[in-house]
Amino acid sequence: MSCEKDNKQGLDYSINDAAYFIGNFVSLNLDGTISVRLTGYCLNEADDTEISIPAESWGEAVTLFKSWLPDNASYTENESSITWGMSDSEGKSQGSVALTRKTGGLVAEAVVPSEIPYVHTIRFIPKASWPENSFGGKFAGDWDTNEVLDSYFLGNVVLIDTPSHHGTGKFMIVREYDQKKNEKGILVNIQNKSYNFWIDNTDGVVKRSRSTTDIKAASRAYIENKADLDPLMADVGFGSRTANMYCWEWSDSFFFGGKQDKRVKFDTAEVTSLNPFYPNANEIQMYYFWMEEKDGKLQLMID
Repeated sequence: MSCEKDNKQGLDYSINDAAYFIGNFVSLNLDGTISVRLTGYCLNEADDTEISIPAESWGEAVTLFKSWLPDNASYTENESSITWGMSDSEGKSQGSVALTRKTGGLVAEAVVPSEIPYVHTIRFIPKASWPENSFGGKFAGDWDTNEVLDSYFLGNVVLIDTPSHHGTGKFMIVREYDQKKNEKGILVNIQNKSYNFWIDNTDGVVKRSRSTTDIKAASRAYIENKADLDPLMADVGFGSRTANMYCWEWSDSFFFGGKQDKRVKFDTAEVTSLNPFYPNANEIQMYYFWMEEKDGKLQLMID
């Protein structure tokens, strides 16, 4: 059957579909290099475009796959496959991502068009088939993270003084780290000051900034828990959540084009271009956090 969802974004100068999908798995630096891998595990040392996700059933794989699609995604679905046709903001085709049901050691597999960088295959693997030599012989999700992540729960505030490349100060957790699928947690700090980003970068705002896909991820996490997070953010002294937050994305020639200044209305996740007459937006500082096993021990990572 064909499934179409209403576009709930309103006036949304949407990023292209391929960038949106890949943005679930990698966060990029301004030069297009990978800053952080956001979801899944790279088990194939010979191919870092292959991502593995723990999943026990076709239904679980389908739920995960759909969570990576935009709100207005139109896809074709049957009992053993889902196909999503991607396009850029001008409607030009970017090919299709296809999720297919598998048997044996795989629950499902999603294939991304080869011309799209960073991620080409997503493999959904049950616990019984997870490689025994990964993560010190432990299955993803079996580490005891209580002690290391004791302070990293939804709505808590942590002080960041280093690393400083995305800002310092009080950051709030708007998404917890999901160890099973290795989905990174999110920390945000919303500044009160509004900037004209075309002429005023004296504080290094642009250098600290994140991509549109990063800020939309933080925004969606906030929206899911808005009732609980809003009063906490107000108590900390964060800027208005209804403000536009500065971010950037690559042009419609995908990651090989120029950078475009954008802004995300944080309380709705709507994306708009910067208005040439009123180009102001607030700064949002953001980090990802996760756990990483080194020499048999878990370490907290922030980037």
